[in-house]
Amino acid sequence: MVAFVATLESVAVLLGLGALGFWVIARRVIPATTFATLSPLALDLGLPALVFVEILARLGATGDWRLLALPLWMVGFFLVATAFAFLGSLWVAPSFRPELRAGLMYQNSIFFPLAIITGTFGPDSPLLAMLFLLTLAHPPLTFGTYAFLWRRPDQPLPWRRIANPVVFGATLAVGLALFGVAELVPDPLVRLLRLLGGVALPVIMLIIGGSIYTDLKGNGPLHRVEVAKFLLLKLVLFPLVVLGLLLVIRPEVELAYLLLLQSAVPSISGVPVFADRMGGNRAFANQLIAAGFVCSVVTIPLAVLLFDRLFAPPW
Repeated sequence: MVAFVATLESVAVLLGLGALGFWVIARRVIPATTFATLSPLALDLGLPALVFVEILARLGATGDWRLLALPLWMVGFFLVATAFAFLGSLWVAPSFRPELRAGLMYQNSIFFPLAIITGTFGPDSPLLAMLFLLTLAHPPLTFGTYAFLWRRPDQPLPWRRIANPVVFGATLAVGLALFGVAELVPDPLVRLLRLLGGVALPVIMLIIGGSIYTDLKGNGPLHRVEVAKFLLLKLVLFPLVVLGLLLVIRPEVELAYLLLLQSAVPSISGVPVFADRMGGNRAFANQLIAAGFVCSVVTIPLAVLLFDRLFAPPW
């Protein structure tokens, strides 16, 4: 129950930041273009800095090289999510399937788990380094496959997005630890990067909230039935499927917890951008993202509570 309450509080804080971003744009407290300026600060500087220091500290201190197998678990998770997405999309009309599949396949892999882990276990939890290594495969899987959901296999791969600063930061940290030179990184630089990394989560949630307001404004009719089906599939059925698989496979409890979080978090906020870029239904994609963010404040803590009952983790 302690984990349930801590998760509930962490998700509520995330949604509160998102709501604040929604409000400041809706009330025109700041121009909407401000968030576009702040986005590189969070994604290209803050998050890579945080990933670098957490992985460097974890691998440099323990030398637990088994952690390097974590991206392979994400590949397996992605295959399960893809199969579930294509089967689940048969439940809706063909015109809604690409957006629904994207919403089911591409989860908010870093920011929601980051906030939940920090709020539950503190900012020094070794689960953070495991999370960053696990999600190392997520950008290539996402940006390398979304074009195919809208039947555009000829679309060139966005290599700049695949080889993004987060991947670079993680790779650099692994390399320094692998060659045994992690201790050569000056401590003031590590503290500077950690401070810089602290801006990533709050800024990105403000941006997401503001983006939801901008995208939803004047977006036409609400597709209530299809959105409800998506919420049932994404936030209820999929975590149950993953829990069932985890009970069969029985990985280490820390890894099982991270995979459960991956299954329970809402979709990545870039799904409407993908839909718009590929000529899909951006309005419907926006509705899926907004509804998923709101409902996850209830469903994520319930998924964690069920995990605690089934796996009895030591924390």
